[in-house]
Amino acid sequence: MADRTLMIESLSFTAVADAANFTDNGYAALQGGAALEVNKIKETWLGGLATASAVVRLILSLDLVVGATLTTLVSPNANGPNHPSANDPVTATGFIASTTKPQRASSVAVGKMNFGFQAFGGGVRWQAPVDGEYFMVGNGVSAGEASISAFTGSAAGPCGMHMIYETL
Repeated sequence: MADRTLMIESLSFTAVADAANFTDNGYAALQGGAALEVNKIKETWLGGLATASAVVRLILSLDLVVGATLTTLVSPNANGPNHPSANDPVTATGFIASTTKPQRASSVAVGKMNFGFQAFGGGVRWQAPVDGEYFMVGNGVSAGEASISAFTGSAAGPCGMHMIYETL
């Protein structure tokens, strides 16, 4: 399958504790497109857009509660193939708002990634090593949705972000 990119042009992440409802337009999530679909996140990039000092603590994690009735992304945000002739039959959905709010997993047994940086012009990029991608399986609770969200105590600095992923 072809690589795809979920891109959010600017987002002011809203800090929440584990197992708490996210706030619309305060997180970015990627939900699998089918029950048996496997997605692997290959790269995550975040760039600060704040106009004053703001240290953000962002976490990439699987979600304990997945979003439902997802709100469609609007331009300039995007979720599409990196190659113009890609024809993937089932694809993951990127979203920043939903009726049922996602919740970040609270278990210490769930793999998470920390992206702490200065949102006043700073940036952070994680690129997976071969066979070291961050995997999602299906589209349900505990494994089928991954999100980037701010942890309690984080500043609310706006950021731009993208996630490059592949559906297997």
